[in-house]
Amino acid sequence: MKTVKSLLVAASLVAFSVPSMASTLVAGSKYSVETNSRTLVTQVSDSKEGAYAAGQDMLSELQQSNPAELRSILKANTFQPKELASLQVKDNSYITVEESMNAAGNMEYRALVNVQYQHLRYDNN
Repeated sequence: MKTVKSLLVAASLVAFSVPSMASTLVAGSKYSVETNSRTLVTQVSDSKEGAYAAGQDMLSELQQSNPAELRSILKANTFQPKELASLQVKDNSYITVEESMNAAGNMEYRALVNVQYQHLRYDNN
């Protein structure tokens, strides 16, 4: 009886772990999907609204960039043509604003664009 229970538990674990692994592997190939993030900083603005607008402009530009431009901007490690061609910005990127005071006592604002991106990665194992 213990053997049957152990077998059922092991089978359940395998059955539930396969879908989570499948989401990162590309079926029938030696590629997996690699997800990374990078924070880009805009120029200083004199208002929060200006900083958010600059951040939104930067994010829009990233979303419209081709993979070669993205690799340069994000410093993504894509080596093979298929890895580069698959480089894309994910929808869950977001913008925050950092507030600081300069030496003259004036408030400054800069947008932090938190970019989530993904690309294929060749698995040579």
